[in-house]
This record gives sequence, structure tokens and C-alpha cells, in this order.
Amino acid sequence: MPVPVPDFRGRRTRRVGGDDVGHHSGMDFSGATFAEPPMAVEFEAGLTALGEGDHPRAATLLRAAAEAGHPAAAFHYGSLCHEAGETDEGEQWWRFGADLGDPQAMHNLGVVHRRRGDDATAEQWFRRLADTGDTTAMCLVAECRLDAGDQAGAEHWWSLAAEGGDVDAVFNLGVGHRSRGESDTAEQWFRAAAEAGHSGAMENIGMIHHDRGERVAASLWWRHAAEAGGRSAARRLEELEAEPVDSDGPGPVESGDVAKAAGLERGARAEELGDLAEAEREYRWVADTGYPPGMRALGNLLRDHGDETEAREWFRLAAEAGDTKAMFNLGVALHGDGDTEAAEAWFRRAAEAGDTAAMFNLGHVLLNGHDDRQAALAWWRRAAEDRDPHVLHGIGLLLLHQDHITEAVLWFREAASLGSADSMYHLGLLATGDDDSETAAAWYLRAYEAGRGDAANNLAAVLHRDDEFEAAEEWYGKALEHDPHDSRPMHNLGELYRGRGRTIEAAIWWRKAAELGNTGSARALAALERDRAADSG
Repeated sequence: MPVPVPDFRGRRTRRVGGDDVGHHSGMDFSGATFAEPPMAVEFEAGLTALGEGDHPRAATLLRAAAEAGHPAAAFHYGSLCHEAGETDEGEQWWRFGADLGDPQAMHNLGVVHRRRGDDATAEQWFRRLADTGDTTAMCLVAECRLDAGDQAGAEHWWSLAAEGGDVDAVFNLGVGHRSRGESDTAEQWFRAAAEAGHSGAMENIGMIHHDRGERVAASLWWRHAAEAGGRSAARRLEELEAEPVDSDGPGPVESGDVAKAAGLERGARAEELGDLAEAEREYRWVADTGYPPGMRALGNLLRDHGDETEAREWFRLAAEAGDTKAMFNLGVALHGDGDTEAAEAWFRRAAEAGDTAAMFNLGHVLLNGHDDRQAALAWWRRAAEDRDPHVLHGIGLLLLHQDHITEAVLWFREAASLGSADSMYHLGLLATGDDDSETAAAWYLRAYEAGRGDAANNLAAVLHRDDEFEAAEEWYGKALEHDPHDSRPMHNLGELYRGRGRTIEAAIWWRKAAELGNTGSARALAALERDRAADSG
């Protein structure tokens, strides 16, 4: 993505009146070299005068320092000339400053030539500045290369700028790869830029997910981009929400299957009423006709009542006949038997047919059996279309373990909005790591109220750290009500009481925690006893 023609550098908005700065011809700067900037005192005085609004005095001092060979003075005086309309003289001073090594002068010379359409000369100045390590100049060289039709050259310079930490360069590399259809590589660059807060990168990640049919992932990134100021992302989000969603519901029953479907309904009613014999009779009749939903229903009934062997055979027959839910059930049965290879094959067939539960299980097999995190993540993102908070939380965890913090937070928040106590808890952990006590406490409280009892200990620890001792003591107590054998709140209570001089109570809690194997409590208790012995001696 081309960057715009840049602005001039290093100048505060200011004007110089009078005739102090005019057009002076015949300057000859050839052969002028200086080891140290001369007339530094005059230069600083000129900047001071400029800041005080004494523009004529500033011009006089800066010109004097510039004529003596001060690089920055040449730049500033050239800028004064340029702003006063003396563009030719301004450029001569910039050229003099640039030849003495002033980076801002090099930049401005590149800018003026770029605006005139003289890209070759502009690129020469930008290259000189880029050679000093200036990442913005590297991006400007890349822009010149791109306009010259040299995509490879542009990406070379963007790569150098990206190595130097320029986020726009990282983004532009992503755009280049995406324009060639290399979405996986583009996504890597966009994610790096998004982690640094680049809203355009966030939007492009959303576009990649949308192209893959991953609507939930797309919506999360577009919402994040919109919150970061991306207007087109907000529009894309509105368009996404207006898109029709394909229904996964069953299609119409074919005329020849009406009687079989009726048999399934009778079997389901009998099963609900607890008449398992009647339910089995109806299901078996339908299954014996070769109707896949009937085979699966019979398999479910047999499995739920202990006949795993026959259930598996019916699942296999239904799966081989194309029933995706039976493929999933067969995969679960095989995985339970330890046959992960066969389970993976059936999960994959069901997943490729659109079964989101199979997508999630396939991701688990790929993650735990093959350590293929990227493939697992890809399947889980597809499974997320059902907006199951368990799936959304799993995606967040996997991203967190890959240090993709920004996207992990997006998934945790989405899962939390759907009631995931685990995601609320992890959002609290992340806020704690950022030293954001208020946000951490809020998430821990929500997690506790949503059923994550051990969040009480973390909430208490946040309150403890903020010197809210009574509230911390109360929440440590709630943590122990949730799990009387959790040594962490016991240890923390010991720390709280020790800090408040209540050493007897501290010793009680540390002893309890030590008996449960908490080594930190054992060390704290030993230190406390040594201190007591020293005091008594």
C-alpha cells in the first residue's frame, strides 16, 4: 500500500517578517567540511529567539551559524527561506545542510523533488537518509521503487524498515503479499502490525478471515479496527451483520423417507417417556431400512445405555452412508478407544462436511497429537461460527500460548460476553500482568460470579496488593469456602497477617498451607520461627 507524499520535517509553524531573509544568490558551499558544528552558541541563540517570536533575530543568528557550517542551522535557515517564498535559496541551504549530514535537510530535499515529480532525485536523497538508519526514509525509498514498478525493490526497503520497527512498513509488506494471493504470509505481517495497534492491519486480518468464511473471526477484528479508528472497518462490520447466514438445519424429507422419519419421531417420543424397549424397536426398524439418521439414533440409544460395541457399528454404517453427525460420533468412540488415527480421519470427514463439533475435535487431535498449532487454530476458527463460548475460549488460550496477546483478548472478550467464566478469569490475569488493578478486579469478580470459584483468591490478591486489607481478607475466605484444600489463599492470608503484625494467625495459615505441600509457606513459617527465636534470645 503506497504511503502518501510526506510533509516537510522538523518545522514548527512559524513565519518570518521583514526583509531579514531575502534571496541571496551566489552561495558557494563546495568543499566545506567540518568535524564539529561551529557556532553552536549562535545556533542555540537563534532557536531561542525563534521560540520567543523574535523572527528577525532568529534569522540573523541562524544564517550566521549556517554560513559557518552548522548543519542544523543550515536546515532551519533553509526552512525559514522556504516558508518566506524563497524556495530556491531554501533548497540551497538544505542541500548545504544535507551535505554536512543533517537528516532533516535530506528529508526535505527528497520531499520537494518528489512533489515536482522528480522521483529519481528524490530517491537519491531518501536513500542517503535511509543509509543512516532512518526507517521513514526507507519507506519513502520503497514508495519511489513502487512507483517505478519495482515491487521487489519496494519490499526490500520495507523489509529493512520493518526490521527497524516501522509499523507502516510491516503493514505494507502484508499488503504486498495479499495482492499476490499469499494470504497466509500476509496474515503474519498484518498480525505483527496489528499487535502494534495498526488499524489497517486489523481490518485486513478481518478481510482474510471473511474470505475464508470465518465470520466470527472477521467480526472480532473489524470491531477492534473500528474501535481503533478504522472507519471502513465499521462499514464492513455493518455489512457483515447484514449478510444472510446459511442455515445448517435439516433439509426437506424426501417422499420415500416420510415413513422412516415418522418412525424416528415415534422412537424419540418413546425414549423421552422412558420406554427404551419401544424406542429401540422403532429405531431398529428405521435403521434396518438403511436410513442413516435411523442408524445414528439407534447407535446413540445403545451407547447411552452401555452397548458401546454395537453402537459403534451403527455409527460406522451411518457414517459410511454420509451422515456427518454419525462420523463425529464414530470419531469420538474411536478416540475413546485410543485409535486416534482413525478418529482423526472421521473427524476430518465430518469437519469438511461442515460439522462444527468435529472441527473442534479435529483441532484438538492436531494440537495434541501432532503439535500443529496453526492447523488446529484454523479449524477452531471455523468451529467458532456456532459461537460456542468453550470454543471461543480455546482459541483465546491457543493464541495466548503463541504470544498473540491482542487477538487472544478479542476471543476472550467475546467468550466472556457469552458467559465464559474461564475467559473472564484469563482477562483478569492479563490485566494483572499489565498492573491494571481496577480492570483485573472487575474481571475476577465477574469470573467468580459466573462460577469460577478460584477467581476469589486472585481478586483477594489484587485487593491485598492495593492495601485493601479487610476486603482482601474477606475474599481469601471466599476462596477457601470454594476449596478448603487450596493452599494458595492460606499462604496469602499468612502474608496478609504477617504484614499487619498478626504473626500468630500468620503462622496458623502458613502451617496449614505447608501441610498441603506449599513450599513457600514452609519457608515463610521457618523464617517466622527463626525471627521469634532470635527475639526471645
